[in-house]
Amino acid sequence: QNGSRCLGPRCRSCRCLQMSCCCGQEELVDECAVQETDVYPSTPEVGVLQEENIFHEVEDREHYNFEIEVWKMQTDCFGLEFDTSNSLVPVISHVSDGGQASKWNQRAEASRRLRVGLGLRSVNDLQLQDSTKLLHELTVTTGPLTIGFISPSLETVTLRRKQLGESWGVRAVPSQAGLYVEYCEGIADQSGLQAGVHICSVNGHMDTEKQLEELEGAMTLTLRVASFVEPVLRVVTFV
Repeated sequence: QNGSRCLGPRCRSCRCLQMSCCCGQEELVDECAVQETDVYPSTPEVGVLQEENIFHEVEDREHYNFEIEVWKMQTDCFGLEFDTSNSLVPVISHVSDGGQASKWNQRAEASRRLRVGLGLRSVNDLQLQDSTKLLHELTVTTGPLTIGFISPSLETVTLRRKQLGESWGVRAVPSQAGLYVEYCEGIADQSGLQAGVHICSVNGHMDTEKQLEELEGAMTLTLRVASFVEPVLRVVTFV
């Protein structure tokens, strides 16, 4: 075993989790019963970084949106897996080999490739409202598709407390897209952290268990934070 977790039944066509599958295939395969090399092929297509992850970037970046245009047949597998911890923005957590997303990446410029960490913003005329509605639209719609994505902003936020046991004032839940922040107050709010963002790393740790340990036992937190909130709507409090 190499520490990978069983995430439950997946679509046999594109390996998406059934609860967030984007290709609409109904035949399932139990991930626990297949070899890992079957789920994640060891040899990616030449020239395509399938698991390139925006959340792992070390440089700060600004939020930006972009759209792609593709044609989807009823039998096509789009090949994206999403994390839906954020109720407003489904976040790409895996790009499957062989799907339309992978094929798009082979011909797209770097800034418009579909990567882990991008948020789904729109599908045709349906704009960002609810994760479930957007994913359903992506699943059932065939023919020409105009799909909008959000590339999140990335920044570093530092939190400090005076004594061990003092609350950070943050409630964050583990997800496939980092620690999703549900609520902020106190130290977290005063330091500029906001509800609705994703914590990519905590004191350099990207593993969820290590992140939670740091939240529990550290006196200072250096957080890499990804935000899908439109910049004009963001409010940061400085102290």
